[in-house]
Amino acid sequence: MAGGSSEDPNVWSGEIFSFRRIRLAPTTVLAGFGIVIYSIFKKNK
Repeated sequence: MAGGSSEDPNVWSGEIFSFRRIRLAPTTVLAGFGIVIYSIFKKNK
């Protein structure tokens, strides 16, 4: 979540509310945790 790529600190950038930061990144992280937890509890054949 770091960085808004605004070189002037007095100018507000709305990039922090982009789809990638609000929806895509947390969904990808949670999906990764789910896959890891599933693979830990999966029974070996």
